Amino acid sequence: MKKILVSQRIDFINSVQEYRECLDIQLSNLICEIGMIPIPISTSTLKYFSLADYLENIQPDGILLSGGNDIGEVKLRDKLEFQLLSWAILKNTPIFGICRGMQIINVFQGGSISKIKNHVKVRHTLKGIPLFNKKEVNSYHNYHINLNNLGDDLDCLAWTVDDSVEALTHNKYPWMGIMWHPEREKPFEKDDLMLLHNHFKNQK
Repeated sequence: MKKILVSQRIDFINSVQEYRECLDIQLSNLICEIGMIPIPISTSTLKYFSLADYLENIQPDGILLSGGNDIGEVKLRDKLEFQLLSWAILKNTPIFGICRGMQIINVFQGGSISKIKNHVKVRHTLKGIPLFNKKEVNSYHNYHINLNNLGDDLDCLAWTVDDSVEALTHNKYPWMGIMWHPEREKPFEKDDLMLLHNHFKNQK
């Protein structure tokens, strides 16, 4: 089975004054559902190991950049994910970004994000390539990528009526990002499962 490295959100728990790295169990379930093994990665790896050595030991077949945390909110997470993207270039490792994960791909490629209203706890109908056109998706984000703010070598695959990018791909590397959360659909949608499965299985 393929091993998928998964980045985690970081939350500060005020009642006990501690930081916690966490992952929605439904995201792990999503990866297991497509027959692959989720392996969460901690930002602690940057303190105790060379990230390259750590990844060489694990030998991930793919990397999933998860949602949660706005970019800039937790600098250590930003640093880890930037280093994962740099490593993925060297190893031609497939990347799949969800929500924030798609945004970090865009910022890494020199693009930008900006505040947006009416994209939290709503659903949108997409425009775009046949795979995504007229697809209805969930939305849980305060920041977005405008069609005019895509990073270098990134192509838009789907967008909303307000020109917010909802799916993108890299035209050189095996990278893809989506803004909706497939793990929050109950049950999981078959086309989301197929998208994730095909992206990781057909690469590398």
